[in-house]
Amino acid sequence: MSEALRRAILERATVRGEIVMVDGFLNHRVEPELIADIGRFLAAAFETPDAVVTSEASGIAPAYAVATEFGVPMVFAK
Repeated sequence: MSEALRRAILERATVRGEIVMVDGFLNHRVEPELIADIGRFLAAAFETPDAVVTSEASGIAPAYAVATEFGVPMVFAK
C-alpha cells in the first residue's frame, strides 16, 4: 500500500463492521495527487496491459490513474 493511501485511510476512512469505507476520498471527492499515487502503486504490481478495465460504479478515477501510468486506454463497463 502506498504511504499516501495508508495515511488517507488512517485519517479519513470509516469502518463499518469489516468494511473500510473509502468513498469519501476515492469516489465522492477525488483527490488528484492521492489518485495518481494509487495509480503508480497499482501499476508497479502488474505488467503493461493492452487496456485497463473497471466498473462504472467506483473504479473510474483509480483506473484512469493506472492507465495513465501504463500509457494505455481505460474502459469502464456499465
